[in-house]
Amino acid sequence: MRFKTPKLFILLLFLILLTRLSLFNPNGQYFFGDEIFYKRLINTLKQSEKEKNPTLYFQGVFGINAKPGFGILYSIPIWLEVQKPNVPYGTMLNLVFNSLIPIFVYLILQRIVNQSTAILATIVLIFSISSIFYIRHMLPYDASLATLLLALYVFIKRKSALNFGIISAVSFLIYPSNFYYLIPIPFLLFIYNKRFKLKKSVFFVGGFALVVISAQLISMAIGATPSYFDEAQHLSGIVTQGDFIPVLPFLTEYVRSYDGILGLLIIAFAPLIIFLKEKKKFFPWIIYLILIFLILEIFSHIAAKTVLYGRTIRPFYLLLLIYGIIALDSLFRKVCQSRLFYALGFSAFIFIVLVNWWPRFNTFKHLIYPTAFREEAENYLKTKNSKYTLEDIYTKKEVVDDNTTDPPTISGGKFYLVNPTLLYPYYGSLSVPCDTEILIEREHALLFKPYHYEGFTRQMRSYLDQEPPKYQLIYCK
Repeated sequence: MRFKTPKLFILLLFLILLTRLSLFNPNGQYFFGDEIFYKRLINTLKQSEKEKNPTLYFQGVFGINAKPGFGILYSIPIWLEVQKPNVPYGTMLNLVFNSLIPIFVYLILQRIVNQSTAILATIVLIFSISSIFYIRHMLPYDASLATLLLALYVFIKRKSALNFGIISAVSFLIYPSNFYYLIPIPFLLFIYNKRFKLKKSVFFVGGFALVVISAQLISMAIGATPSYFDEAQHLSGIVTQGDFIPVLPFLTEYVRSYDGILGLLIIAFAPLIIFLKEKKKFFPWIIYLILIFLILEIFSHIAAKTVLYGRTIRPFYLLLLIYGIIALDSLFRKVCQSRLFYALGFSAFIFIVLVNWWPRFNTFKHLIYPTAFREEAENYLKTKNSKYTLEDIYTKKEVVDDNTTDPPTISGGKFYLVNPTLLYPYYGSLSVPCDTEILIEREHALLFKPYHYEGFTRQMRSYLDQEPPKYQLIYCK
C-alpha cells in the first residue's frame, strides 16, 4: 500500500469511523425479514453445542438461501452472541465491513487514477447514505461488496487473475446476487490485459469455479439438505418481490431517495469520462459499466427474471458515483489552473456534499425501530400499571384497494402495540376498531425512504407516501 499523504489517509479513516460509529444502532437488527437467517444460525449453534455436534451448525450454514460465506464469516460473532446474547457482536462486524468499502475504493483509485480523485471519491462515499444504509442490519451486502473490492484491489496490485477469481467467489458465497457484477469480469480481463489475455480469463474462471465447486462438495460431505447448488437454484426463482421495471427509472428514484439531486448530478457526469485524455486507460472500465447496465436491464426488465432491489443496484450506483467524480476532478483541474483555485473548488464541492448529507444523516440517526419502540412502551406501562397485557396489532392492508379485509381483532380493556414491524406488503392503513386512547405515537422507520427500495413496488411506495404508518401504544376502552 502506498500513501503519498499519510495524514490525509488518517483523516479519511477518522471520518469513516466517526460517521459509522455515530450511526451505530443495534435496535435496527432484525428489522428486515431476511435477518431471520442470522437468528436461525444463532439457534442452530445453540443446538449444535447442546448436542455436541459441530456438523449441525455447518449444515445450517448451507441452508440460508445460498449464502454459506455469510454464515462462516459471521460464525465468531454468532458464537459470541450465544455466550453473551445482549452484546451486538454481529452489528460490530457489520461496521468493520462497511468501513472497508470506502477504504478499498481509496486504495484502488489511488493506484489507477490519482491521489486527489481517490480522496474526493472516498469523501463522497463516506457521506453517501447509500454506502452506510445496511450498517444496522444483519445482512450480507456490505461484507460481500467489501470482499469484491478486496478482490479487485489484490488483482490491481498483484495481477493474479487466479486470486481475483478465488476472492470474487468468496464474495459470491457471501451474497450470490452479486453475480450481476461478476459475469462481465472474464471479458474485462481479456480486453484489459495486453499479454496472456485468454490465460487471465481462464485463471479467473478457474479460481471462481474452484471455490464454488468446493462449497458444493463440502455441503454434500456434511449432509446439508438441500446442497449448496440446490439452494442456489431455489434462490434464483424467488427474487421476485418488487417490480420488473427498466434500470434507469428505478436508479433515478433510488438515487433521489438516498442522496437527492446531488447524487443524480454527480452520476450525470459519469459519461464524460469518455472525453478525458486518459480515456484509453478507462476504456475497459467503461465497457464494464455498459455491460453491467445491460445485464441488469435484461434480468430485471427484458427477461423479467429478477427484480431490482436497493441492495442489487447499489454497486452500480457506487460505480457511477466514482466515474462521475473522476470526470468532475478532471474538469476541476482544467477550469482551475492554479492550485489555489483548485483547492477552493475542491473545498466548495465537499461543503456541498456535507450540506446535502446532513439532513439525511440526521433523519437516519434518529430513526426509531420496533425494538426500541416496544421498549419505550413497556417502560411507560411499567410506570403506570403494575400489571398489564400488551399485544401486537398491525393496521396495514395487504391487498390493493382492499375494502373487504376485516380490521385487526382486538378486545376492550387491553393495551396494544400498533405496527411494531416492517409492514410488508403495504397498501394503506386500516383503522383500529375500538374507542382508543393513544398513549404514545412515534414515526415509523419506514418513513425513511431508502427502506422503500427493498422489495416494495412503486404502488406500495405511493401508499407509504400517502398513508404513512406510525407506531402507537394504545389503550382499547
